[in-house]
Amino acid sequence: MTDAPYIAGSRSGRKRRGGQTTRVAQQGSGPVRSRPRVLIVGAGFGGLNAARALRRTDAEVTIVDGHDYHTFQPLLYQVSTGYLAPEEVGAALHAVFRRQSNVRVRVAKAAWLDYPARALVLQDGSTLGFDYLIVAAGAEVNFFGVPGVREHGWPLYTLPDAVRLRRHLLSTLERAAADPLQRRLTSLLSAAAPLASRRPGRSPRWPANWPSRPSP
Repeated sequence: MTDAPYIAGSRSGRKRRGGQTTRVAQQGSGPVRSRPRVLIVGAGFGGLNAARALRRTDAEVTIVDGHDYHTFQPLLYQVSTGYLAPEEVGAALHAVFRRQSNVRVRVAKAAWLDYPARALVLQDGSTLGFDYLIVAAGAEVNFFGVPGVREHGWPLYTLPDAVRLRRHLLSTLERAAADPLQRRLTSLLSAAAPLASRRPGRSPRWPANWPSRPSP
């Protein structure tokens, strides 16, 4: 994947003639005024809603995120239990903004903020300038100091988390099906969010060709 930003499209100041795109000078006198630059860090619900709210403004909007997709987090538990494929809860950012001409997407990770210079420094050393900054980077997993959870738990916060958890659950079921002594399985949830409350009702699908499901 290249580091060049994806430009979702542009309609202003252009005409297509004979299969070629030419830039047409805007009517009126005086120099062309530079549009304000809005930089959005994070492509979660907050970042997407902020960008969509700016769709009718005369601003250059840039979204920077470490992934080229948006994750619909409320359905991660269905990915972890095999009820949904990962691509069903991940929407490509380029497709999301293909009809919004003032948005471009930059796939990169932020390193630090040079606020006096109005610039965001990325991990590859490049910078993104801005006039307005919206930080919607989300949050990290919090284990709340519960002993043993960090060492032995499986976070369910991102799409890669859901895929890793699904692989772990399926491999555990395979071992249980092969060894009668491991037929009884125990799962422990350490959370209180709506995502966790839905998880117990979505146990992994037990394949029809495997031995009967262990009794609870």
